[in-house]
Amino acid sequence: MVTTVVFDIGNVVWRFRPVFDCVFTKWAKLMGISLRQFRLNYYEKDHLYCKFETDELKLTSWLTEICPDVPPKKFLDIAADIFGNDHYFAKYFNKNIIKLILSIRQSGISVGCLSNTENFFYPYLKKNILHNFDYQILSWQVGLRKPDPRIFCKIFKHGKFLPSEILFIDDIAINIAAAKKQGINGILYRNESQLIWDIKKYKL
Repeated sequence: MVTTVVFDIGNVVWRFRPVFDCVFTKWAKLMGISLRQFRLNYYEKDHLYCKFETDELKLTSWLTEICPDVPPKKFLDIAADIFGNDHYFAKYFNKNIIKLILSIRQSGISVGCLSNTENFFYPYLKKNILHNFDYQILSWQVGLRKPDPRIFCKIFKHGKFLPSEILFIDDIAINIAAAKKQGINGILYRNESQLIWDIKKYKL
């Protein structure tokens, strides 16, 4: 029987890509490059960006390295303006998934989140999303990223859960596979209706 459900945040609870692209577009403009160039050079292929997610790197240090001619404050002000806009942030909430989370919690089952998330992004996440969960496991706080199997073991400290009593939901297949290797149940998220259908199998 499932006694706790653990959700990934990005692309499951919150569609982060449009908001981050808005920030990255403005950052790219400061650097004199396109959004595509920024994503390819400094996000998708830049191993340094991933270090935000394990707290190995601070944003100001990275910005100084990739664009020494522009003061980091200009980048930081852009991020604060966009991430700090509550209305714009909330525009991309997956409201039906949040309703599902609240429904599960009301039934007496604890709900947590396990997310790879940047250290500089935490204040916005805390303000807008984290109150929906009973507990949180964030990569930058524990120094581990999915699909590292050790991060899934962090769930156990939040309750006396057996692996078979945990249900993990994520939109990335390798993360689900990593959880299952620990004996944890997993659902690969594709869309709302699919998740609601699959979650019924666990009698939640």
